[in-house]
Amino acid sequence: MAVSSETITQLYQFFAIAFDAAPGTTYMGQLTDAVNAGMSVKDIVNVFTTKSQFTSVYPTTLSTSDEFFDTILISDVIVPTTFATRLVANVVGASASNAAKAEAVANIQSALHAGWSRGDVIFQVFSNLAAKAADDATWGATSKLMANQVAVAQYATEVKQISTANLADLQAIISTVTDTTDVSTPAAIEAVITAATRPAGQTFTLTTGSDALAGYDTINGLASNDTIDGGTDDDYIEGGRGADQMNFSGDGYVSFNDRNDGYGTVIKLTGVTNIATACHQS
Repeated sequence: MAVSSETITQLYQFFAIAFDAAPGTTYMGQLTDAVNAGMSVKDIVNVFTTKSQFTSVYPTTLSTSDEFFDTILISDVIVPTTFATRLVANVVGASASNAAKAEAVANIQSALHAGWSRGDVIFQVFSNLAAKAADDATWGATSKLMANQVAVAQYATEVKQISTANLADLQAIISTVTDTTDVSTPAAIEAVITAATRPAGQTFTLTTGSDALAGYDTINGLASNDTIDGGTDDDYIEGGRGADQMNFSGDGYVSFNDRNDGYGTVIKLTGVTNIATACHQS
């Protein structure tokens, strides 16, 4: 049975608010299976918020009370110690004022004291945000933030068919989304996901042998002379998209040697001086 688009949107909202993540095809499949089995979205939320993926973000040891401290300082980082303060910090971030966040924390704590489950609270949070207009003076930016997260999460799940069940990887997908993120076109969303999930660059130190590099990498030379040898065809060292640098230090010269095999070697450099080369620089 087909799940309505309204329900699908609610499921993405739930995952964004509860897990700060896209669901991916694996978890979205579980969610839609539950809907087709007759469960309401609120019922699903209450089941999923007892799972280890949720308690890894919101441990059961987090207090539901404000009788002690809402936050503690660990290594100069303010860490929320109650479920309410951590939830508001994760969901809202900088998209609302401190006064609005304090009021939200108080409302959540009151609901928990009245007997609401954590799932009930999560359901009410994303339902309330979905009902806010983008120009709402207090919660408009947070509502837009959630809408943008949903747009990116839905594209990652339905278009890119990301299937991982690793929560950290799913969180990375929407980790850079803000209330001002451009999600107006598929290309814009693709760029958001690519930037957020591309592998971290590695740093390589050249050896006396051959060194193969790939990715977003940095090359560090040794204290002695370093050589990057070309092959038997035309050789290029080129920067890709982004800010590319080739850095040299020390009092010596930078030398690029051609094999004199009849083919050219092209070194594309910007802002590099003190170069002695047997090839040509473009």
